[in-house]
Amino acid sequence: GGGPSSDFAFSGSSGGALVAGALATGIDIHALASFVISCHGECQYNPWRMFPCTDRALQRFVGQAAHKRANGRLRVLLTRIQLWTLKPAVRPETVSAFGSTQHLKQVLRASCHIPFLAGPLPYHVPRQDAPDGSMLHAGGDFIDG
Repeated sequence: GGGPSSDFAFSGSSGGALVAGALATGIDIHALASFVISCHGECQYNPWRMFPCTDRALQRFVGQAAHKRANGRLRVLLTRIQLWTLKPAVRPETVSAFGSTQHLKQVLRASCHIPFLAGPLPYHVPRQDAPDGSMLHAGGDFIDG
């Protein structure tokens, strides 16, 4: 096969999480690289356009069962931010279990979220429960990993 062995695991934050996610889920790297290069003109003078391009890439390349391939093989580093509590806090968090492909996409997008450049607020990832009802990921508000 053209992708890395399933014996490998990948880890990253921000853009590195996007690359790690592509490798862990078997995305066609050449097709993804061509797509990224095609976004250059849109983003060259307007860095705010990087985030819509990222969203389009996630929708286009992350397939239906991607979360199953990512579970246990991908670790995404995030920065959890709690602004709306009595004690605002910022702390690191790692996610390596994904309840759905949508959850995987949200975690990857959250890892590269830059407040004000990508939107005024942190990126929200909803809580994810496992099929047995146990909590898989608490969800929350995140900024760049």
